[in-house]
Amino acid sequence: MNIEKTKDKLVTLVLCLVCLFLITKVLPYFVPFLNVILSALIPFILAFVITYVLEPAVEFLEKKLNFKRMSAFMIVYFVVMFVFIAMVLALIPEVVNQFNSMISFIINHQGEIQLKVSKYIEHSHINISEIVYKLKEWFFRYIFSLLNSGISLIKAFFSIVFMTPIFLFLLMKDYRSLKMKLKLRILEADRRDIIIIMRNIDVVLGKYVKGKLIDCFLVGTLVYIIFSILGLKFALLFSFIIGVTNLIPYVGPVIGAIPACLFALLQSFNIFIGVLIAIVFIQTLESVFLVPYITSKTVEIHEITTLLVLLIGGSLFGIIGALLAIPVYLVIKVIYEYYKNNKGV
Repeated sequence: MNIEKTKDKLVTLVLCLVCLFLITKVLPYFVPFLNVILSALIPFILAFVITYVLEPAVEFLEKKLNFKRMSAFMIVYFVVMFVFIAMVLALIPEVVNQFNSMISFIINHQGEIQLKVSKYIEHSHINISEIVYKLKEWFFRYIFSLLNSGISLIKAFFSIVFMTPIFLFLLMKDYRSLKMKLKLRILEADRRDIIIIMRNIDVVLGKYVKGKLIDCFLVGTLVYIIFSILGLKFALLFSFIIGVTNLIPYVGPVIGAIPACLFALLQSFNIFIGVLIAIVFIQTLESVFLVPYITSKTVEIHEITTLLVLLIGGSLFGIIGALLAIPVYLVIKVIYEYYKNNKGV
């Protein structure tokens, strides 16, 4: 009996390795197509996540306060839209204003910046002509791809801003009926399994999304307070960037901190040191206290697993892949654990 089980496990392992090998060989041909599909689906995915988070509020109004489904949905939807528009009107103009002010600051202090760079080059004994040559080569090689990326980014931004509210309205309005239709389409034999799996996924993803949003808000707020105390100009802009990039675990805050560090170096060496210490402090605080606490209240993922999943998602689908890597992994994990515990897979 044990020999048979061992054989089955070995066969399963070999088949998984063969499938993985074939996927690595075939997937690169499909990645560009998948990237286009994924980019087009971003507004829908975002609307689905928001619906996921807001559905409990609709159910609360409906069940506890005796609102009709449509009335509860309309109240929650318009409150969310009001908050979203208020945030856009309050935050985005200020962020754009700070970004424009930062550009003006760099232009006005161009001579001072050049002097600092020249002194650094002198002390470091850097071959400036070689750097210029490599920069020119890099510029002409990537200029068209950068232009394409810029156009794609603008398209994605307008797609998210205009299409997400529409998808959100439709999903929230028909959320319950869509769930019922999905249940009816599932075969009776598999219905119980799928309903339990979907409930587990619902719980895990809901906790993960709420946990990440709380984490990003707390980190962004703390960064803004410390940067303001240090006297770093455009603290709101940099804290906004760090808060948003914090959605990507581990590597996100580091990516978001680079612009703040570079600008702090231009402003003052003392502020640069302060910003570096602040970022290390906030990262340590988040890793040691915030993330473990939020994770214990949400989902448990080992750090090594998180990094591997992020590397795979990021290498295949870029930033979007890195953002969606953990949720996709959690869904796969829930399905695997259910069948392992209940079906002996």
